[in-house]
Amino acid sequence: MNLVLYRLEKNTSNAKLAIPSNASWAQFGEAMLLYAEGPEAVNLSMVQSRSTHLLKADSTPLRREHLHVVVQNGRMFQQENPKVPVILDKGRYLLVKLDSRRARRLKDASPTCFGIFRLKKNQVVFDAPDPDATRVQRAAWVHELIGKLDRTSLESTLTHMVSFPTRHSTSSSFRSASTWARD
Repeated sequence: MNLVLYRLEKNTSNAKLAIPSNASWAQFGEAMLLYAEGPEAVNLSMVQSRSTHLLKADSTPLRREHLHVVVQNGRMFQQENPKVPVILDKGRYLLVKLDSRRARRLKDASPTCFGIFRLKKNQVVFDAPDPDATRVQRAAWVHELIGKLDRTSLESTLTHMVSFPTRHSTSSSFRSASTWARD
C-alpha cells in the first residue's frame, strides 16, 4: 500500500485536492493521508498543490482492512499496547495497523480508555477549524452596557461592597449586603 501524508494549509478541503480515483483519503485535522493499494496505485506524492505540503511518503505491506482509528484518553492505548504499529499519531487520535480480530479484542478490553474503529474510505476523522473563522463578533448590547459604566459610580459601588465586615452566607451582614445589592 502506498501512503502519503500531507499538511493542509488553512481553509483547504479535500475537495480542492486532485485525488486520483483509485486512492482514498483520511483527514486528521490539518493532516491529510492519501492511500492506495495494489500494483495500480499511483504515485500519490504527485497530488501536491499550493495548498498542501508533502510530509511523508511510504510504501508498506499493509491492507486497507488493517487501518484502524484509535481515539484515546491521554496516551492510554499506546501505554497499554506499545507493540501496535502506529502509522499516524495526532495525540488523542491515532491511525494504527491492526487485524480486525485483534482490534475487536482490544476494543472490548478497555472500552472507557480508548475506542477503536475501522478507517472508512474517504473519512474526516476530525477537523481543525480555522481559529479566525470561529472568532465571534462583538455583541452590540455588551458594548452598550460597557459604555454606560462610569468610573466614579463603579468605585463608589465597590467601596460600599467592601465596607461590609463579611459577606459569609451565615453572617448577619450577608443579609444587609444582599439586600443592598438587590436594591
